[in-house]
Amino acid sequence: MKRLRKGVVLLLLSMLLSGNVLAATTGLEQQAGFTKLLEDFREYKVIYETRLGRGANTAAMGLDNKATPEQLQQMEDGAMELAAKGNYKAAGEVLVKAKEIMMTALVGMLEQHAARQSGSFATEAEQYQYELARYRNFEELVPLAKERMRPTKESVQLVNGLVEKGKKFRMDADQGADQGDYARAVLDMQSATRQIRRALIVSGIR
Repeated sequence: MKRLRKGVVLLLLSMLLSGNVLAATTGLEQQAGFTKLLEDFREYKVIYETRLGRGANTAAMGLDNKATPEQLQQMEDGAMELAAKGNYKAAGEVLVKAKEIMMTALVGMLEQHAARQSGSFATEAEQYQYELARYRNFEELVPLAKERMRPTKESVQLVNGLVEKGKKFRMDADQGADQGDYARAVLDMQSATRQIRRALIVSGIR
């Protein structure tokens, strides 16, 4: 799971840099920017496809049909055609959109990984530690998502409120764990993660 989360974080960081590249004004700057975006896109496509797995059925995984390697390749081909015509800005926008699709799919895979793990713990204490790590994984994505997706002021307020609710649930979970009530701690930690996941959705990551 740590490797999957690393892929999500690296992809988000790459997307933050993408905004600066698309802001280039001159033709030469846009061409250089597109070249950088293309290199980054191909690097993170490898990360994405590795996490996805060879021959994965994205429909069965509940992922967007645009998240298939074939669809992403079509987007890359389309970007290359635009770049060949000198339309580097539009080409870069296609690659950024493709990165957003991969990011959303990776977040979805984090959730599915959690669902698969839910019945495989020897003790409730072990499950609590897993849920705590899962909460932290999603929590780390919130500031990156807010910066990249640029939600409205009202949405930011809602995101912050959801994050605070998540923290309160986490405090309740920690208290339950300290008292040895891991069944309650697991439920509270799952509630905390749901609040953070909702915050990501409000930020624009679905």
